[in-house]
Amino acid sequence: MSLDLIRSSNKWVTKAVLFVIAVVFIFGFGYSFVNFGAMGGGPKGAAAEVNGEEITLFEYYRLRDSMLSRFDSNAEIPDAARKFMHTRALNQLIDLKLVYQKARELGLEITDQELKESIISNPAFQIDGDFIGFAAYKNFVEQSLRENVGEFERKYKEELLAQKFIDFINETAKISDEELLNLYRIQNERIKLAYLKFSPVEFTDKTSIKDEEVLKHYNDNKDKYLHPEQREIEYVVIKPADFEKNIEISDEQVANYYASYKDKEFIDAEGNPKDFELVKDEIRASLIDKEKQVVQQEFIASLDELSKTKEISEIGKQFAIEKPSLATFSLSGSSESPVPQVVVNKAFELKQGDKYYTNQGLDIWVAEIKNIIAKSPKSLEDARDDVAADLKLLKGKELAKKESNRVHGELKGGKVKFSDLKTSYEKQYNETELFTRLDKVAQIDSKDILLNAFQLSEDNPFSKEVHKIGDDFFILSLAEKKQIDVKEFLEKKDEIKNTMLQRKKDDIYRDWILSIRKQADIRPNPNLFSDLG
Repeated sequence: MSLDLIRSSNKWVTKAVLFVIAVVFIFGFGYSFVNFGAMGGGPKGAAAEVNGEEITLFEYYRLRDSMLSRFDSNAEIPDAARKFMHTRALNQLIDLKLVYQKARELGLEITDQELKESIISNPAFQIDGDFIGFAAYKNFVEQSLRENVGEFERKYKEELLAQKFIDFINETAKISDEELLNLYRIQNERIKLAYLKFSPVEFTDKTSIKDEEVLKHYNDNKDKYLHPEQREIEYVVIKPADFEKNIEISDEQVANYYASYKDKEFIDAEGNPKDFELVKDEIRASLIDKEKQVVQQEFIASLDELSKTKEISEIGKQFAIEKPSLATFSLSGSSESPVPQVVVNKAFELKQGDKYYTNQGLDIWVAEIKNIIAKSPKSLEDARDDVAADLKLLKGKELAKKESNRVHGELKGGKVKFSDLKTSYEKQYNETELFTRLDKVAQIDSKDILLNAFQLSEDNPFSKEVHKIGDDFFILSLAEKKQIDVKEFLEKKDEIKNTMLQRKKDDIYRDWILSIRKQADIRPNPNLFSDLG
């Protein structure tokens, strides 16, 4: 089950995933989201075969139906959620079989006494905390579960043996007090940074560019300075009013409408029909509008065919547009261009000769790609402004780097304190909010730099080097540090330990079962999910 499926499906799929994670079976077996192992043809009469041992259809259907029964019986479960639950049920049984086989291989076993004690202590066979008795237990298995007691207890032993093996694996999960303290520190230690940010754009005004520099940079980087690819289109714009041009409403139509609706639509304050002369223009306008909508819908419905069989000029003439317009543009468009961006974007998805139409507000644009103009080198004169801007930025970077290094050197040499720079570098100075190692800090977009900042202290209050993020240069200083509360840590230590241990156990089990699956001969029944597509 991929994350894309969870995101793209509705809430039922998410419910299914959460249910599978949350539900606990009689054997307390861990869940793994892994695929089938080495696959072949599935045996008939079985849900799957695992290293030559069957998982029966009865086992599969019972577990699958148990999962599905947890949902509201009155609500329909979508196919995506249902398919996930079906697959998960089979995966769960395959995992169980693999763990059981490994436990058996290692010589582990469940004694009859262990089985008896587990049955007696199982809440499923208790009323008010007391065992229901073996007669009632036998009746429950045979009548409610519809299974032979011997077969049920065989499978129950498999589950108990699998759990014994999982417990054995879990014993390898250890966590030290030092690891717990480090995790708590990562989650709870917080710092606040003051920083100076030197951006190239702040220094470009201090730069000057000579003509010989422009020429050299242009010659060295000609492949960078290109006219963008362009599209030339021929188009017509059909506006709502254009659909009225060929509409004629006769006096007879107006009179007929009045006669049909004068007692419903044209009533005066006293409840009498208004005089025809007073409403005839209103009726004519209404009939024109209705007819316009019909014509417009018919035109839109015919556009696919028209774009294949008619020239743009022919389409325009239907609406008294004598001549199509021409426009040439790049993908970035232009504020001076009459062509809206939606029309531009569509043009760059098509090839020469293609016709297309799209809406811009209430207008309908119908266009044809007349020419595709490839990228071409700019002349020096055309590229001069771009070259000059790039040179200014390059020089701005050098000045920003030089100034940041100079200030950093003064800090290292003890000539100035970071707090004193707040006034002299007002534009460059800023502060973050308090944050942990797990938080994102919008102003400083580098996880590594932020993590390193936690090494700052009162003895080493500013960064050992100038940091570069993108084109900007940063000097960081520790403004505030909130250490962890050791007393609070000790109070939460057991809770944190349980959480981390469980996570370790889950990781150990997941890695182990994935490895076992890769080596296993797993043969799901190919017809098991045929009804799900």
